Amino acid sequence: MITFSAIAAYLPPGSLEFVGNNQVKLNLNQITGDSLTLDASAVKGVLKILEALTQLTLAINTARAAANPSLAPIEFCEKHLAGTVDAPNFQYIVTVGINPQSFINNVVDPTA
Repeated sequence: MITFSAIAAYLPPGSLEFVGNNQVKLNLNQITGDSLTLDASAVKGVLKILEALTQLTLAINTARAAANPSLAPIEFCEKHLAGTVDAPNFQYIVTVGINPQSFINNVVDPTA
């Protein structure tokens, strides 16, 4: 299952924590290493989280391939190098199944 604990393994120590009262805190200062305010760019922090999700997806798929019998890979978060030689960029693709009866209110964890 894709859990916050599993994601935390791919982020800097202490950057994701359960603070009680049904609250999980992402400390973007620790994730990026930058001093942040609400007016700071969100791009680096979001990309670091997407990178962690990409690494978690790869780890899950490696474990699924090693299972006996092997399990089909999941689709969750992928990273691709895109663009041109002169203007390269990363493309992250997040894929989440949905229950067609309730759409975004009932997304499906691909590992569940």
